[in-house]
Amino acid sequence: MYQSYDALIACFVPVMRQSEQIDEIRQLIARLERLSADSAWAHRAAGIRGNLIKALAALEAGEPGPDGLGGLVEQSYRILVRAAREIPAND
Repeated sequence: MYQSYDALIACFVPVMRQSEQIDEIRQLIARLERLSADSAWAHRAAGIRGNLIKALAALEAGEPGPDGLGGLVEQSYRILVRAAREIPAND
């Protein structure tokens, strides 16, 4: 009985992780898209965003994500942080 329960959990957990990964990628795509064209980071963000869109399509089709997906996600966060630093503070 435990073996069937463990097999069920093993099958279900990767699906949860993949759905969380899909949600994170969607949020990153939306945030990268909202960067101002005046930002020095907008051009770089566009390239990373395009790669995230391709990865998202693969994940939604049930395919494994590309090998460099973790790096793309990290680069996305770095760009968002750096772009946020350029936003002037409201005094």
